[in-house]
Amino acid sequence: ALKSVISIISLMGSKHICSIRYKAMNTLRLGLQFTELSFAEISCKAWNCFVK
Repeated sequence: ALKSVISIISLMGSKHICSIRYKAMNTLRLGLQFTELSFAEISCKAWNCFVK
């Protein structure tokens, strides 16, 4: 599910993501709660995509 968030953020771009940035940040914060290594890696990729 987090991989799809990365795709959505990429498709929306920085111009359109501003309208939902707080919802996106809360979704990404939920991903930080999991400690499994593969999930943490995906979470970091999602945050990186969001910040760019």
